Amino acid sequence: MNQPEFAHALLNADAPVPAGIIDPQGRPAGRRFDVYRNNVIASLCQAMADAYPAVQRIVGDAFFKAMASVYVRANPPKTPIIQQYGDDFAIWLEGFAPAARLPYLPDVARLEWLRRKTYHAADATPAAPDVLARIPEGDLPDARLHFIPAMAVIRSPFPVLAIWQKTIETPELALPAGGQTVLIARPQTRVNMHALARHHDVFLQHLAQERLGSALDQMAQAEGFDLGAALAAILQARLLANVTIEPVANQAKQINGGKT
Repeated sequence: MNQPEFAHALLNADAPVPAGIIDPQGRPAGRRFDVYRNNVIASLCQAMADAYPAVQRIVGDAFFKAMASVYVRANPPKTPIIQQYGDDFAIWLEGFAPAARLPYLPDVARLEWLRRKTYHAADATPAAPDVLARIPEGDLPDARLHFIPAMAVIRSPFPVLAIWQKTIETPELALPAGGQTVLIARPQTRVNMHALARHHDVFLQHLAQERLGSALDQMAQAEGFDLGAALAAILQARLLANVTIEPVANQAKQINGGKT
């Protein structure tokens, strides 16, 4: 018996019991292996339910259990860390025909996985709320904004945040028309989610890669972009870990905690 054979048999009920699986008396232990196989599949299905509670509520317990069982049998764990299992579930859902009547379901799954990923991301102490106000006006174009690791953005043609909120928190919530871009962040201990205004996600992308002045240049043609509102949203969500001043010569100084 080799490891791939054992793993294949473990997740496929129709596969024969691997040779060498015996009981204490040396007899073939097919029944015992079946119990072990069922326990493994049940544990992985429960891990899926833990990771995707909104998806489970949307489709119902029975449908989710059957769907998770199909996913589990086709997608063995890639790592021994159970919290990382199911990372590609949203992609898999896109091709799962029985759920095709719910076209928003893959994006709900993406949102839930990013919540989990953000929760387990590295910790970082957010910068003080007035960190940008302490920067001399002449240095602002050279400011580099460094974000906390525990954050992510998802863009969806569906009101994915409202769907999650209606499913998990507020059943009476009316769903807005159109799609939503959602910021997911954990500045301290709690994962927060906010619907982003138009262009704010693009601005965040630029800020993650370049200085504030360059990011603003990139947004110059973005119709209706409000810099003040975008920066206020960043500060309110406590996304900044620190800010450095990086002139072209790249001699950086830190602006955080009242120190320069």
